[in-house]
Amino acid sequence: MSDAFGSVLVAIADAAATAAASAHAASLEKAPFPATFDRTKRALARMLTEDCGASILDSGGAYGRHWQRNQAQPIWEQPETTLSAHVYNGRASLDVTHNVFHWLAQCLEYDRRLTKKLRKLGRDQDLYGLELAKAFPEYLAERGHDVDSDVWTVNTYNGEDLLSQVLQYVSFTCDGTRYVALQIHGGADVRGGYSEPAVFVASEDSHTIDDNARAGIVPDWEELRALQEERAKQGELFPAYGPDDDEERRINWTTDDGCHWYFDGSCGRDYDAKQLDKMEAIEIASRDQWVKGKVCVLPDGTALCPFTSCRLVAGYY
Repeated sequence: MSDAFGSVLVAIADAAATAAASAHAASLEKAPFPATFDRTKRALARMLTEDCGASILDSGGAYGRHWQRNQAQPIWEQPETTLSAHVYNGRASLDVTHNVFHWLAQCLEYDRRLTKKLRKLGRDQDLYGLELAKAFPEYLAERGHDVDSDVWTVNTYNGEDLLSQVLQYVSFTCDGTRYVALQIHGGADVRGGYSEPAVFVASEDSHTIDDNARAGIVPDWEELRALQEERAKQGELFPAYGPDDDEERRINWTTDDGCHWYFDGSCGRDYDAKQLDKMEAIEIASRDQWVKGKVCVLPDGTALCPFTSCRLVAGYY
């Protein structure tokens, strides 16, 4: 069988798979976007539920692709960040995932004007997807905009990443403002199945779109405060750990690669012993089996703080 003939057969099979997936999606009752959504959240929600097609290479099924799952269970109703742990070779393996909708909503602002220009370029020159996104900065420069020469393309699949879905974007600076022409992977096979690009202003205020491998872990502060109050009633002393305390009592771990969790964001002789991924970890059946100084992991994947016994929770920093 020639490569050309094989490609034709794959294209026919893909079209059939896409038609079946699209028909199934059309039969579902979709949750409306909340009335409180601003323009950015509505744009992201559309991209995350966009029918990105199907391929015979997918491991899909009715809900196997992200765009299908996001339609069936709205992604905006899911937690901002989740943390699950298991014990491997005596250490805690920590799986932290940022919900891509909430994460993007806090670091991007939808630009409707430039998105319209992007779509016009696509129609005029028959461009779409990443090819269209890559052509857009030059298109703006040709029309008199001051576009910085430092334009780059990112696919988060190619590096450390903590997001719930893969991002693909072209980053550029135009008239002094940083923009991204963003696509979100909605398919099952990462080689295809991306949403059509849209243009966003990239915020520099908190986390940025480049911080997709960064996160922080802390004890659940509400649980910790309740524990402190209970111990105080019993006349027991308990360290006043908390987010507003002095540095010697502060408990937090951060990562910039999704793998190494540094105590108080530092490494070195005084910190390595407290590095979360290096501390001894054990599996326990219930919380009353907690052991001080060890990362204790419950059957449901909950990890307990080695210093306070409180549940560990993750966030952006």
